[in-house]
Amino acid sequence: MAEFLGPSVWSEITAAARANAGASQVAVAYFSTEGPRLLPLKVGSILVVDASVDTVTAGGTAPAALRRMLARGVRVFSAQSLHAKVLVFGNRAFVGSANASTNSARYLIEAVAKFDEPAMIDAARTFVQGLAITELDDAALQALEAIYRPPRPPRFPKRQAPFTTLIMELTLEQGIGRETQVQPPRPVWEHYFAIDFDAAQLPRLRLTHKGPQVVNPAPGTISRHHHNLTIEIPGAEMPRPALLELRKTGARRFVYEVHRAGADYQRFRRLLDTRANPLWTHGRKWLII
Repeated sequence: MAEFLGPSVWSEITAAARANAGASQVAVAYFSTEGPRLLPLKVGSILVVDASVDTVTAGGTAPAALRRMLARGVRVFSAQSLHAKVLVFGNRAFVGSANASTNSARYLIEAVAKFDEPAMIDAARTFVQGLAITELDDAALQALEAIYRPPRPPRFPKRQAPFTTLIMELTLEQGIGRETQVQPPRPVWEHYFAIDFDAAQLPRLRLTHKGPQVVNPAPGTISRHHHNLTIEIPGAEMPRPALLELRKTGARRFVYEVHRAGADYQRFRRLLDTRANPLWTHGRKWLII
């Protein structure tokens, strides 16, 4: 039987690795400092990664994390130009996009196929074993550790905003009767709207509803309300639950739609519930995608 997993996949992969009492066979391109937690492999397992000089100096693979795997009794190999992600844990296997990395576990949208068909598992295991050629001992990993450079943290450049969409829960932060007065979290103002949150004078935004026209057009005025900034979103009235979809179209110009039911609501809801957001801190769920 085969099963599709996504966009977050590591809880199930890690559980399968932990549950396998015997040796596993794993090939993943990148193995970061979080790799040992994501892949609790047992003694005798094979781990193939890209530990080439270019990958290590770019921070894709962390030699110190590989040394931790050696200490567990895992055999570590390097395959230059490895891009595949194939993980075999006894009688189940996973093939997909996920590296054993912090980015994959916390930030990226991943997809993996899980299967337990014996012939497919044998083929996956043979694939990994066929790459286990250049074995790395502790001395080799220490040499690589000397040239390792940590990767850059994820960032969201302001010029990226026109090529992304904001999906955000609509709540009742202003109470019944004021549902259209929406208060996006501070990271949304700063990273998506490119607003200086602490500025004395706030700009006006031009918001256009992209579905059926609402009765009152959005004035686009941003007002300061206690600890946050507020903007009027016509169409954000009751009922709840509801989600806001918003896309930048020009300088201070945005189109938006409010979703309460149907296929779009369901797929956006699933993304919010399963996709990690590196900029989220607390409160309503939101995502820039």
